[in-house]
Amino acid sequence: MSCHSGIRAVAFDMDGVLIDSHPAHRAAWRKFLLSLDRHVSDDELSFILEGRTRNEILRHFLGDLSENELAH
Repeated sequence: MSCHSGIRAVAFDMDGVLIDSHPAHRAAWRKFLLSLDRHVSDDELSFILEGRTRNEILRHFLGDLSENELAH
């Protein structure tokens, strides 16, 4: 009888354990928002670190975007 379970890969979410990606996320969102001429404070950027989805973040900073606008 084979002990092979069929598992081919395992993924681990190690963010916060091995690395802290918050500074990189803040920098990326800040750069993106600046490209749209949106200046945000560090306090405002804390919104992105609270488990928000991309669409929630975009709507928070850019207003009520349509589904079509979010898709692009």
